[in-house]
Amino acid sequence: MAMILHNLAVSMQDRGVYALALEKYEQSLKIRKEIGDKLGIGQSLHQVGIIYQMKGDYATALEKYEQALKIAEELGDKLGIAKSLHQVGSIYHLQKKYPEAFENHLIAFLVMTELESPDAQIAANNLNDLRKDWGEKEFEEAMRKKSNDE
Repeated sequence: MAMILHNLAVSMQDRGVYALALEKYEQSLKIRKEIGDKLGIGQSLHQVGIIYQMKGDYATALEKYEQALKIAEELGDKLGIAKSLHQVGSIYHLQKKYPEAFENHLIAFLVMTELESPDAQIAANNLNDLRKDWGEKEFEEAMRKKSNDE
């Protein structure tokens, strides 16, 4: 039932019916918590974060992404970790917190590339967008610093 509600919420979200999608995600989340489905909990929290991000409520979105990230880390779900970091980076980018956006986008890109995820291209595009918005000089300096750290 939780998966059905989750998929229904995704469908509603895709159609822009965010209030109803949020309601279905919350119902799915409740069931997933009752049955101890940690992976499903993380997925639902991530999707709830996306809705809050789309609504411009970045604080709540970040909270949901951080909760999803914690679960993904506990489960060793590398793709889940990367997807959460990717979304966190997107919020920081929107808030013009470029160093934080860079850190999150870069890690997401590296993990997605390692996993050969098709989402790696989206992460690469986000890094390119960040380069344009932050500035070439600042972006390159952050890359140099990151390379020297490792």
